[in-house]
Amino acid sequence: MMMRQVQALKQEFDIVDEWVSFESHPETPADGVSLESRFSSATREAMMERLSEMGVPYGITFASHERLSNSRLALEASEFAREQGKFHSFHNAVFRAYFT
Repeated sequence: MMMRQVQALKQEFDIVDEWVSFESHPETPADGVSLESRFSSATREAMMERLSEMGVPYGITFASHERLSNSRLALEASEFAREQGKFHSFHNAVFRAYFT
């Protein structure tokens, strides 16, 4: 996935990556909300098409979603993983579980 490209760049260049967590939709209820209630059918289709195109160079096939999830617990868990020195593996696992 994308982490492979980041790792390759880190080997070639003297860079340090720092992932910053943020809630893009903090108003989303804990059980999520249907994408249909937030976006028109045409907008959802266009978003999915664009996301699929963006994943191709990285070998990522994105799954289709019907709900926009609340990410607060995942963000809290990622900060715990960071404190334990396991952020990158946690991030990769959650990314694959949610998006693919």
